[in-house]
Amino acid sequence: MKKIILVFITIIVFLGSLAFNYSRIINTGLASNMIRLHVVANSNSKNDQLLKLQIRDKVLEYTNTLLKNSKNIDETNYILRKNMDGISNVVKDYMREKNINYAVKLSLGEFSFPTKTYGDVVLPAGKYQALRVLVGEAKGKNWWCVLFPPLCFVDATHGKLSQATKQKLSRQLTKEEYNIISKKKDDIQIKFKFKVVELFQISKIKLAGLFSKN
Repeated sequence: MKKIILVFITIIVFLGSLAFNYSRIINTGLASNMIRLHVVANSNSKNDQLLKLQIRDKVLEYTNTLLKNSKNIDETNYILRKNMDGISNVVKDYMREKNINYAVKLSLGEFSFPTKTYGDVVLPAGKYQALRVLVGEAKGKNWWCVLFPPLCFVDATHGKLSQATKQKLSRQLTKEEYNIISKKKDDIQIKFKFKVVELFQISKIKLAGLFSKN
């Protein structure tokens, strides 16, 4: 009986290790091929939420010009880092015009995100590269999109990305990564793989949060 239990535990540990490594590989691949734009509002008041969207529009208008000829994520990263002051000034100038005195903090780095849906693409929880804009106390609801590949101007409210947009995304990702984030509701295997990635990444984020509090 002890041998059977030991074999069972060994199998569970082995399968858990495989699942963990798979989750890590997928998340690393997604994080290294995407840059997200993340705008966090001062609060959930009507005015602050409206301001969040107005700041989003200003940032997108400015970065769209900067990145229109960018061919890959390294070039995009370089351009954004080089122009952080310019992006910050665009936001601050707009707020000054509106007589709003909130502080604004911009950063470009790797941040933890929960599972997010964008059109018919779902990004599992995990760490992703992002241009983050924190407005005021940054305690309100956030807005996000994929800055590279350039999906931010896609109208995701109707739940569908165009075929051309999907092609842009698929060129940046492996077939496995692209299948994982695509909403293929009829594919049980892909849904299971997504849940594996989501489960392990959420656990990883929570564990990191516990250690950061100690």
